[in-house]
Amino acid sequence: MEKPKFRFRRLRQTNGLRELMRETRVHAEDLILPIFVEEGIDAQVAIATMPGVVRYPESGLANAVAEAWDSGVRAVLLFGVSHNKDANGSDTWNDNGLM
Repeated sequence: MEKPKFRFRRLRQTNGLRELMRETRVHAEDLILPIFVEEGIDAQVAIATMPGVVRYPESGLANAVAEAWDSGVRAVLLFGVSHNKDANGSDTWNDNGLM
């Protein structure tokens, strides 16, 4: 099969037509923000293997969620970094545990 000698670009000439034909749009409310919460810390701690990502102290969690909400993010996923680890993951089921 022979390739066409020209490409149809008439649908991309103006910004309005490009927006009309766009297939994917990502908005802040489409995103889920992972938030890492660590017990026993007083300030944010940078995660060296993930530049720009921090672990929040328990006391800073409400602030982090409020900031995300103000930015348009409507969902968060919490990851707890517990210092009370055992082979059974008992802290997960502790009513007074981190999460």
